Amino acid sequence: MEMKDYINPHLDEDPRGGCQMIDSSRFRCQKCIQYGSLDHEEMRVIPCTICAMANGGAWGWKKDHYGDPMYSLRQNGNPPGKDGITDVLTRNDIDPLSEYYFSDEEVILGFAQYALYNHYKWKDILDLGEGKSKSKTGVPPMDYLKPTGNDELGGHWYWWKIIPYGVVLPKRLRNVLQKQLVKYDLEILNPEIFIPKTHQLKGDREISDDVWETFWDTYVEPGHVAHLFYTTLENFLETNIPHRNNLATAGGWFNNILNQFHIIEHPDIYNYNLPASDLSWINIWCATRFNENTKCFILSGEGEDFDEGNQRVIKILDRNVFGTYLENVIHYVVDSSFYRRTGIRSPTEKETWNSLNNDLSSLYYDVFNNFCIEDTSWFEGRRDYAPYPADDYDIEKFFREENCQYSSPVYDNVTYEVEYEIESDEEGVSNYDWSNHTDKLKELQAMIDDENVKDKINEGDYLKLMNTLNDIYKLCQ
Repeated sequence: MEMKDYINPHLDEDPRGGCQMIDSSRFRCQKCIQYGSLDHEEMRVIPCTICAMANGGAWGWKKDHYGDPMYSLRQNGNPPGKDGITDVLTRNDIDPLSEYYFSDEEVILGFAQYALYNHYKWKDILDLGEGKSKSKTGVPPMDYLKPTGNDELGGHWYWWKIIPYGVVLPKRLRNVLQKQLVKYDLEILNPEIFIPKTHQLKGDREISDDVWETFWDTYVEPGHVAHLFYTTLENFLETNIPHRNNLATAGGWFNNILNQFHIIEHPDIYNYNLPASDLSWINIWCATRFNENTKCFILSGEGEDFDEGNQRVIKILDRNVFGTYLENVIHYVVDSSFYRRTGIRSPTEKETWNSLNNDLSSLYYDVFNNFCIEDTSWFEGRRDYAPYPADDYDIEKFFREENCQYSSPVYDNVTYEVEYEIESDEEGVSNYDWSNHTDKLKELQAMIDDENVKDKINEGDYLKLMNTLNDIYKLCQ
């Protein structure tokens, strides 16, 4: 349909059914102004994603059907903030920018990330009622439309962190979500006692005739979000690598000539022309117990970022996927998080996750068993150095500045030269050889990864231990 056959609501107009009396005090959305697209008459050609979803995943009206939601068109809008896929593809640039159509999968991923971050169930982010979603028009609450304080300048990094409770995915996106989830492989013992595709127990309830009805009543798990991130990134690369000239990006992989991508399993990494730094990254973040099944994204191309080899690993961080550290969406730490609901019960209580024997190690395993993701919990010790006062946006920007300093490979055929000042009467002590220390750290890591040792500690303690070793390694650089 051409734009001349399509009517968009004015910036001050009710997007649900239009209104002849323009009420500028009610419907003007600052996020649509900042992130959406307005024409010269201040018509909202493209709204922000949250306004679009609040309006049933649709927008505007066909000509001659002004105000009738049944003649509105599907719309995903523009995300009101950053997103994890763009962060990954711009290599966590300090000011990432990508201008492309926001796909169904990216909208779904954002809502799933929001649900996990706040410990919500699937039913909290989906339209499960009767009738077409676009007939259930609505607008976000006033505190979203007209934010105050730092929120006017951004305040948040990831767009999905500010989704208001009650704004949900329309049925058309729920159908896409179902197609993604049926491909989710879950390794589980005694599956008959769990809700399908989860680690949450059935308990006394019966599985409904429509299994989805029971599934929607479970909490969104980290493995679900990792799977959706994986499939969304895969879909993005399949769609955009052949049409890279249609993308406007600042920084990152799309500044190079990209030919194709591969998804490879860990045992095959040495069959590709990967530089030593990329191999080190995989070996660091793919612990031995996850090596058999975990996968990595590999790009083939030409350009500055391919000087070390014509194939490179796409490095994905935990904060790209979860908006924080993995442990923080399993064992919630509300005090250190922004834009997060309060009153989340500690998952050490069995009923919070409803897991077998209150064992949450499987929630970690589901993520790392299938997807190589870097843990950035080292940054928690650096947050106090961020400019004060700091909001979520400032913290994430500071992380990217810090990450540039700590992103060098930490072992495997790498020689480090450390310079420092020391009071001494002797000369020639500035180039201290740390190789003995790093060798001992490698031996210690090998001992821990031995099956007889790591099986004696739980998953969370194991990850903390490995992170601590990694921090010490960085100190030895």
